[in-house]
Amino acid sequence: NLEKGAIGLIKSTRPWIDPKRMLPMRVVNYKARDGKMIQGYVTLPAGASRLHPVPMVVLPHGGPWVRDVWGWNPEVQFLASRGYAVFQPNYRGSTGFGWEFSRADEWNFDKMSNDVTDGVHLLLKTGLIDRDRVAIMGSSFGAYLALYGAENEPGLYRCAVAIAGVFDFAKVMRDAKWMDDNTNRFDILKRHLGDPAKNKARFDEISPLHHVDRLKVLVFVAHGKDDRVADVSQSRDLVAQLEKYHVPVESHFIGGEGHGFMLFPAPDRDLHRYRGLPRQEHGTAPGELPPTPRGSLRGRGVRGRQGRAGGRARRAGGSWGRASRRP
Repeated sequence: NLEKGAIGLIKSTRPWIDPKRMLPMRVVNYKARDGKMIQGYVTLPAGASRLHPVPMVVLPHGGPWVRDVWGWNPEVQFLASRGYAVFQPNYRGSTGFGWEFSRADEWNFDKMSNDVTDGVHLLLKTGLIDRDRVAIMGSSFGAYLALYGAENEPGLYRCAVAIAGVFDFAKVMRDAKWMDDNTNRFDILKRHLGDPAKNKARFDEISPLHHVDRLKVLVFVAHGKDDRVADVSQSRDLVAQLEKYHVPVESHFIGGEGHGFMLFPAPDRDLHRYRGLPRQEHGTAPGELPPTPRGSLRGRGVRGRQGRAGGRARRAGGSWGRASRRP
């Protein structure tokens, strides 16, 4: 308003969102098993307490060289409104923390997975989380971490959800070698991961596709058929291996979709990816605000506002198509 010299809200971009029903996101800082400090975010649903522990969805971001940020997140709020706690770890390799880790750590997928696991165990110690109802879900590299974690942490997760993921790094290398639109991708991956032709054992070790026999929980796999970042064959091969070893699996392959799901009707787009999660009967009632558990997160590195700064991040990532940004 030029006449009054004042500025105010022009128009809400999401008028259907009621701020009073949104759940607060808290920062958690914790020490990984090698002594490094890791930052993440936790959002608790209404009513979470030690008397009424809640199920949790672990949500590692994609990339891996992106990050989650503090603030309103529609996916997190959706899950929290359904009664789930949500944990978003900024494992090593996440942008904004590179100076704290060696370059080797930024390509160490095993340590990244350990960072996620160590954060989950921290939250279980608070007593706010039902340790028998923890799921892990991710997109792109987050899907890789979801499968890797479910394979290597038996008993920790009830199910895993993998969306547009990469599960066979020897195949990633073969595909990168012949990609016309990113000719240096193969050289960068080879520099940091090695040559699969000379080190087959190493590539088998870091590829969840070769260890599905360890899985004892339900896996949900989704992928766009026109994905040019992570080829849909990665998920098709995964489903075939899961069926071979009689691992319970549900899959969802969608034509016309790329690295993520944007084209088909909104209700399906928002809900299909959560089909693999355990049912939660006690969600947030309309208009209900979550109480802040007294002392339950204090003293464990959790705060109610943003910690170390960082720019905006994309959840699905897509760095395998942008490998030249991490030479």
